[in-house]
Amino acid sequence: MGEIKQGKEGKKMKERRDLNKKVADLAIESLNAGNQKDAEKYILQLEQEGYAIKDLLVDMVHGLLTYIGKTYGEEKVTEGWEYAAEQFWTPAIEQFKTMEPIEVISAFAAFHRGLGSEFKVEEGEDKATITISGCGSGAKLLKEGKCENSDRHPINGGIFSKEKSCKMCGKDMITYYCVHGPVMYTQLPEKYGYGDQMKYEYGRQYDDDGNQVDECCQLTISKKQ
Repeated sequence: MGEIKQGKEGKKMKERRDLNKKVADLAIESLNAGNQKDAEKYILQLEQEGYAIKDLLVDMVHGLLTYIGKTYGEEKVTEGWEYAAEQFWTPAIEQFKTMEPIEVISAFAAFHRGLGSEFKVEEGEDKATITISGCGSGAKLLKEGKCENSDRHPINGGIFSKEKSCKMCGKDMITYYCVHGPVMYTQLPEKYGYGDQMKYEYGRQYDDDGNQVDECCQLTISKKQ
């Protein structure tokens, strides 16, 4: 557990070194010791802790966007995503331009593995696609009823008006969180010379009751002509 120390008020304190050790290190130590059962336990714990942090951050981002949208208007939500994406996503687009389609889709597959999404990847001679049927971030908000189209959860994140949604993605419903899709996968690629190679289609994936529906998100990366 660790050595005993004196606390600020003179009380004995025990350092819990077992709680600040990286779970990946615990898994590796268990594997090296031949303890497969503990190694499997730590691998699952690492995955669960990662998903929990991801879910919290998604909720927080959507909460911030909802505050912006309800206080300053929906246009400011889009402007916020545009500002943020311009900073962190532009370098990624420049990198994508040097990669093969399957390499770009592989990067998106890594993103969605980290989110715990349900998806499939397909590769052809001239393009590669990733089709997401159960996104672990934006669509998961809808699945859990965390948006204003549902009363199933105390969190009620913002959804764009039908007119605004249709203009952005051709559909009548898109959450404040999910507008990063049109911004990052359509708007910025077109701005930086990758629009002919990257095609994005939005799908909500879950209905108002949280049931999975056949409305997938799909990203296609084509070879440059």
